[in-house]
Amino acid sequence: MLIAIAVATFFIYPLFYDALSHNNPLMAGVLTIRNVLLVVLFLWSVRRLYSLGKKTSATVPALKES
Repeated sequence: MLIAIAVATFFIYPLFYDALSHNNPLMAGVLTIRNVLLVVLFLWSVRRLYSLGKKTSATVPALKES
């Protein structure tokens, strides 16, 4: 997914930015798809970080106070 975002960004900004600034609907669509992919990647990352932070390690024993 990250490769697709990078390719879409490469196509828009260095190559076809002039077409985007002249209201080309194809380039606006590519930009919209790239932005949706960025949001999906962000939400996936947040979900993954939350699940990793929520897990407790069963191999680490709890310390007992004497």
